Amino acid sequence: MRHLSFIAIFALLSASLFIGCTDIGLRDNPNDPGAENFQDGDVVSEGGGYGYVYDSRDKQSYRVVTIEKKYWFAQNLNYAASNSFCYDGVSSNCKSRGRLYRWASKDLCPEGWAVPTKKDWNELFDYGNGYARWFLSNEGRVWGDDAWNLKNNYGFSIKPAGYRSADGTYRGFDNLTGFWTRTTESDEKAYSVWVTYEDPYPDITPYGKDNALSIRCIKEI
Repeated sequence: MRHLSFIAIFALLSASLFIGCTDIGLRDNPNDPGAENFQDGDVVSEGGGYGYVYDSRDKQSYRVVTIEKKYWFAQNLNYAASNSFCYDGVSSNCKSRGRLYRWASKDLCPEGWAVPTKKDWNELFDYGNGYARWFLSNEGRVWGDDAWNLKNNYGFSIKPAGYRSADGTYRGFDNLTGFWTRTTESDEKAYSVWVTYEDPYPDITPYGKDNALSIRCIKEI
């Protein structure tokens, strides 16, 4: 059975905005399941802020933010399942931006977590008054020098990751990101979420299930 551990590591924040983070001490190391307070069943506090979730399938940890009484991964999933891809086949792209998955991988989130529905994504962007831009991070100037005004208001940290077309072509690594939702539109298509720096609003639209996009995971509080 898959095994998942949680740790809460918090910064002091305003009531609704993510504004910073603190260093992780050795006692609260998300990469060490034996660290103090790093135990099965630990749940991020409802008080807001951020934490880390540990996936023992591959010993990776993911940053987590709390938005509207839901826990969201603040990083793209990077579990090396079959039929998942690193952009252009370069392993460092998986490390920095996560892997790309066909829609059939919708059940790959760690135990207790799930790929968000179309409704989940709509509610997320509604929290940001309909804007996607408030959820983007330009750390490392990944969106380009002109994207200096991206503030990553909620700590969601969307970075461009591109996508892989069904024909194996990679596109958009420097200027867009596509995410899968769990919500299907037909046997051939499911709803996807697209964000780019050039457009302040998200585009939620049906897309062919054989294409490979990024995945975020969600958990109800």
